[in-house]
Amino acid sequence: EQGVNKGTWAEVQKIAERPHPVLHMEFKGKEHPFAFSHYYANLIPNEDYSKAKIGFEVRLADLSLKGGQFMVLCRLKNAGGFALIRIAAENIEYRENGVEKKLPYDARNGFHAFRLEVDSQTKTFSLYNDSNNKVLIKKAKITASSNSSNFLQVGDGSNQVFGAVDLSYFGYTFE
Repeated sequence: EQGVNKGTWAEVQKIAERPHPVLHMEFKGKEHPFAFSHYYANLIPNEDYSKAKIGFEVRLADLSLKGGQFMVLCRLKNAGGFALIRIAAENIEYRENGVEKKLPYDARNGFHAFRLEVDSQTKTFSLYNDSNNKVLIKKAKITASSNSSNFLQVGDGSNQVFGAVDLSYFGYTFE
């Protein structure tokens, strides 16, 4: 259950900037269980996926915050680890080989389309600006993990994600 009075909630909204409804998500809960708001893909846990492509378009809704407001975490069983990115107002936060990094990126104005690609054979991930197919992160090493099932989680996901977003679309393919 999500609670508006606890700061974490989601609803479908119609907005002038998009011809289709968007999913508005608030990640501002500070008390358990409202401090977290996860959305999971329905993947076969032990399938031998070799690649994942995850596309999404998001707009940050609380520009006063500097930290990550939207997270994507993808783990492929065969890769032995996960790819993690967080979209913040002035950068993209990500984890490469277990180390937190920041890539300068201005996500303050309007919607931004991204594509995250994860490759279990090379144990790398890449992030693209899907509007112009520009490479933002090229072949970063995934972070090792002892958990060995397939997994895709979006939205909030840790105490490092706080804020609000409008999600225009989200889709994925696994090979």
